[in-house]
Amino acid sequence: MEEGLQNIILPNAAIVDLYNKHLVVIEGVEKVEKKVAKQPAAKQNNELIFLGDNKKNIAIAVNDETATYLRDEWLQLLTNMLTACKLNIGDVAIINMHKQPTDFIQLKEKINPSFCLLFGVKTNALDLPFVMPDYQIQKHNNCSFITAPSFAAMEGNSQEAKIEKSKLWVCLKQLFNI
Repeated sequence: MEEGLQNIILPNAAIVDLYNKHLVVIEGVEKVEKKVAKQPAAKQNNELIFLGDNKKNIAIAVNDETATYLRDEWLQLLTNMLTACKLNIGDVAIINMHKQPTDFIQLKEKINPSFCLLFGVKTNALDLPFVMPDYQIQKHNNCSFITAPSFAAMEGNSQEAKIEKSKLWVCLKQLFNI
C-alpha cells in the first residue's frame, strides 16, 4: 500500500447507494427492465431484500424515500438504540417500505419476526388487521409490534427529539425485558 493511503470501510447502505445502477450495460436490457419495473422489486420473484442478518428475527420497517435501506444518520441512531438493547444490525432485518412495499404475510414467510418495529410506518401499510397508537406494544400472530414516528422526529438533541427517544426507550425496555 502506498504511503498516505488508508483502508476505508463503508457501511453496507453506502455501498448499495453507490452501486445502485448496473456496472455493465447490455443492449436490450433497458427495455426489459422498464417492463419489470412496474412491480415492486420484492414482489417480482417473491424475495424480500433487507439490511441485516435477521439472527434474532426482529423486523424493522422504515419509510425513507432518500436511501435504499436507511440514511446514514438514521442508521447511526438505530444502531445506538440496538446497542442499548444489547443487539446489533446482524440481529435485525431492516426493510425500507418506501423502496420495497411488503405485507405481514410476506414478512412472516421470509423473516418470521418475533418482534416488528415500525418507524414512520403504520400497521395498515403491512395489511395488518389493527391500528395502534405509537409506543404501545401489540401482539399479533406470535409477533410483538411497536409503532413509532419516523427517525426524523428523533434526530438531534432538541427537547422534542429527546422526548420521542425517551418514549421509545421505555417501550423497548419492556419489549426486550431490559
